[in-house]
Amino acid sequence: IYGDSRGNLWVGTRHGGLFKYLRELDQFEQYAADPGNMNSLSNNNVWSIIEDQDGFLWIGTEKGLNRFDPETKQFIHYRHDAHDRRSLSHDFVYDVVQAPDGTIWLGTEEGLNQLVRKGGEEYFVRYELAPDGLSGAEYLAHNFVYEVIPSSYHSNTLWLATSMGVKKVSYGTDEIRQVECRSFMHDDPAGYNLSHPFVSDLIEESDSTLWVATYDGLNHLNTRSGKGDAYFAK
Repeated sequence: IYGDSRGNLWVGTRHGGLFKYLRELDQFEQYAADPGNMNSLSNNNVWSIIEDQDGFLWIGTEKGLNRFDPETKQFIHYRHDAHDRRSLSHDFVYDVVQAPDGTIWLGTEEGLNQLVRKGGEEYFVRYELAPDGLSGAEYLAHNFVYEVIPSSYHSNTLWLATSMGVKKVSYGTDEIRQVECRSFMHDDPAGYNLSHPFVSDLIEESDSTLWVATYDGLNHLNTRSGKGDAYFAK
């Protein structure tokens, strides 16, 4: 569910597409995928919705990213292309956010992506988050990005919820392809162990603490000291 700057309420569904709530009529307007219309929604499984600073909606689906123009009611699709390194790294887009600097970031099933828009050109920069030397299932697990949270306390910093713990990504503005990544994991001999590797949600509480929801327990993590506490249902 997402509320835009115009006071509109948008609802993303599974199998039903995108809905806009028409308050004056107390009913919903549906936007669904139509194979015969290239300007319709690309897929009816909607995972995320945001509005950018220009008033466009960005919608993450299981078949790519969509940009929606509320004035023309048309969608533009951004898809993965195995032959184009500047396309999306994967079509399954779990999360879309806009950082305070206006940059749009995406969490996908295979990595973090940044949408670059300059000189009339649009393309994606892909970031691989797995430690060096990993491959196969372990490599993919580190790059499964379920949620992206721009930090409210650290500039040019993102917190990522992944299937291999929490990742703190710091990026520069001069060289966009270079990032620093620190991981907080379930099985980490060097620090606090999260109660489960799969992180489904997180909240930045302060400049050094996070609340982290996992598939098995809630964690209160101090990112400065690397220590924390886990809470479980009785």
